[in-house]
Amino acid sequence: MKMKMFLRGVLLYCLLTVVAFGAMAQQKCIDPSDSALVQKYADFDFHGNFALMVEKDNLNNYFLADLSSFTGRFERVWFLNLVFQHPEVVNIDPNISRNHIWFQAHSRYSVQSILDQLDVCKKETMASSERWSPSEKSNWLKMNDKYK
Repeated sequence: MKMKMFLRGVLLYCLLTVVAFGAMAQQKCIDPSDSALVQKYADFDFHGNFALMVEKDNLNNYFLADLSSFTGRFERVWFLNLVFQHPEVVNIDPNISRNHIWFQAHSRYSVQSILDQLDVCKKETMASSERWSPSEKSNWLKMNDKYK
């Protein structure tokens, strides 16, 4: 009898755990290709900032970065490669042909720390762009450009 109750308790615990983790796994995140979202941010004004947090949900903060400040494709690809070195920030929009790009970060990271990381990546990108010649940039892109 005690064993049967114990097994029922363990089974109930396992079932509740599976349900709880399943609900967390189904947490929706922002879809940058959603037409309503594309329209909402089509002419977004960054007010002089490079990046801003623009959306949030229970789990994540969502950021837009202004790619129009980069003069060419080299800068956009280099910037994303730098961002990928920061595990706190996740690119959720691989289309670098638009004037802005989406990132998400878990809400446990402060908004300011993420904005600071994006700003540092932008500054490093601009410095690299100034140091490299057009032919060096072209050769680097041939090996590293994997974006739309």
